[in-house]
Amino acid sequence: MKEIKKIFVVGGSTGYANWLLDMGMMLTKIPENADIALFTGGADLGPELYKEKEGSRTQCYRSRDKEELYYYDLFLKKGIPMLGICRGGQLFTIMEGGKLVQHSTHPYNHKVTTKDGEVYDINSMHHQQFLLEGCSNYTLIAWAENLSPFHLDGNDVDYNFPEDYKEPEVVFFQNSKSLAIQCHPECIDNFRTMQWFKKLVREHLLVEKEELQVAA
Repeated sequence: MKEIKKIFVVGGSTGYANWLLDMGMMLTKIPENADIALFTGGADLGPELYKEKEGSRTQCYRSRDKEELYYYDLFLKKGIPMLGICRGGQLFTIMEGGKLVQHSTHPYNHKVTTKDGEVYDINSMHHQQFLLEGCSNYTLIAWAENLSPFHLDGNDVDYNFPEDYKEPEVVFFQNSKSLAIQCHPECIDNFRTMQWFKKLVREHLLVEKEELQVAA
């Protein structure tokens, strides 16, 4: 019998995991039993985590920051792969040495391009973005084609990225085995896009354990 993969949702907002449950996974309340740890969306992270001041559009939830940093360290030490949606992916970016664009804007529906040349329809509920400068050992899986008219730092100053700047949308960080997704898959009803997201989870977060089971 095939083992059922277990998901621990940091913070308990299990609605973010609906598409993972559709893959045949199940929820667990015991973090050490998880095959995947899911970090969800929400308020902005405190910019002191990446050594910046707080911009005028940034709204933080620092008690949540503290809780999620605890869980991030726990899963990192135990080698449990992590999946981050929106804020969750932004946390991964910071922990890998990156920063965040503190304010930008996107249309709710837009397209992303993948490193394999595919194009998918996704959504946008975020006003901050992954900023990968300072990160290492990562794969930029998908990006938007510089859709925002501005990208502001903690001083409300525009980064003035070039026209061909790739706004990161999906990133895999090899060191922490963490997959960062800027959009909200739990709110997407596009079948083709969701098949792609599920494939990313299988390939990047479940592959090692599946290979161990085959070898055994």
